[in-house]
Amino acid sequence: MVIKPTLLALVAGFVPFIGGLIALGLIIWFGIKGNEWAWQNKKWDSVEHFHSVQKTWATWGIVLFVLGIVLGTLLALLFGAAVVMGGAAQ
Repeated sequence: MVIKPTLLALVAGFVPFIGGLIALGLIIWFGIKGNEWAWQNKKWDSVEHFHSVQKTWATWGIVLFVLGIVLGTLLALLFGAAVVMGGAAQ
């Protein structure tokens, strides 16, 4: 039986603590091997076209990562403020 790495990453995310460590390892592995897999799994027009597409994916990945950090921080601040204000009212 062959387990696909993406399926393993999805399943690992549901296992507390150990799953997080496995997911972190898979994220690093995907980062190292991802371009190689992308190159092997599609017929590209040229090396330049491949690099252009990968640069676009990388840019969007960074944008979404930063957006996630910003939104996560805002939610944490709002939730923390709601907890403090709710506790003070009692």
